[in-house]
Amino acid sequence: MPQFRTDGPGLISSTRSLWKILRNAITDPRAGPIIIVLDALDECAESEFADLMRNVESQFRSDHLSISKSKLKYLLTCRPYEQITSKFQDLLNSFPNIRIPGEEESEVISQENVNEAYEQILNKSKEDPMVRKALSIILAASRPLTISEMNIAMDIKATTHTFHDLDLEDESDFKSRLRSWCGLFISIYHGKVYFLHQTAREFLLSDLASPTTIPSALHWHHSITTQEANNVLAELCVLYLDLFNSSVSLTIEADGKASHSTDSNAFLNYSAENWGAHFREAHIIDSAAIIPVTLRICDPGSKRFSAWFAIYQRSTYESPTRNLTDLIIASHYGHRAVVKLLVEKGADIDAKDGGGRTPLLWATYNGHKAIVELLVEKGADIEAKDNYGRTPLSWAAYNGHKAIVELLV
Repeated sequence: MPQFRTDGPGLISSTRSLWKILRNAITDPRAGPIIIVLDALDECAESEFADLMRNVESQFRSDHLSISKSKLKYLLTCRPYEQITSKFQDLLNSFPNIRIPGEEESEVISQENVNEAYEQILNKSKEDPMVRKALSIILAASRPLTISEMNIAMDIKATTHTFHDLDLEDESDFKSRLRSWCGLFISIYHGKVYFLHQTAREFLLSDLASPTTIPSALHWHHSITTQEANNVLAELCVLYLDLFNSSVSLTIEADGKASHSTDSNAFLNYSAENWGAHFREAHIIDSAAIIPVTLRICDPGSKRFSAWFAIYQRSTYESPTRNLTDLIIASHYGHRAVVKLLVEKGADIDAKDGGGRTPLLWATYNGHKAIVELLVEKGADIEAKDNYGRTPLSWAAYNGHKAIVELLV
């Protein structure tokens, strides 16, 4: 075999060579119809699965041009995990003749039966508050959380004031506990937590319910709003970042990520990068108990702020900024309750950061109309210019924030 003469004993470790051999075998004019069976894809390592799907797709695209359509077929089997089956979508879009076995059959199952099955799964747990907390976290998370991140998030409470207050379980023990809470409603795949299927998310979210829908007799059906889920995760992120109020074992790598010297640091990257968005989407009210804690992590002179802001800034590819104030931070994120409180406490409403940007400039740049209205009402200078000579109005127009433009003219 020519390829063996080239690679020798290393042939079995060369993915590229093995795919080349398969390609040559398929294109051999003497070859008849070929069916390749790939079983239990859900047990494939994540990195290897991605490589496998790239090669399968490449095989189909090249074969579609050079080989009879009926010559090569793949039979792929896996459990119905959304994170796996979604990877087939490009193939399904490109090759309509491909079908996932069971696709039609699954649609025969009535939605009522699906909802009842989900309800039964969640009702098996007697710890309703913990189940609701876990489901809210998974609903709101901007990406699937790792087991380590989920472990910390589930352990944080309003009474958690130091890292010593965290009582983290061994990873395997926590996985078992998470499974006891949520049952088969969730899947844990390569160390990350997902809903079993997209229909599980739709089952929970009340935002997706039709206005004419008859109220459900099911306890969990449409029981959580997106705002409520974001509120849960926003508070957990803020409470967690508030723990970084003293010297902690924390190293920031060159890529801006925190090095997890201990398990208790595992939730830092996610919290740093996402707390602001969750807080904004939660529409936190002025009297919320989390507001004073939020003020602490927004203080640029605090250790808490230093722990998260560099990570956040790297994630947004923004240049480092000097002379930040808590009001600038809150205006940048669009946190109305925090901005309102800071202004009432006498914060400098026209303070400028190192780029000459005021709180109003940041709010207009990011399209936070409610913040712009509040700052203008409190007397913010609408003609203030940054170091590039841009005013709030010019930034609003540049970024297409029409409602803010109309507010400022």
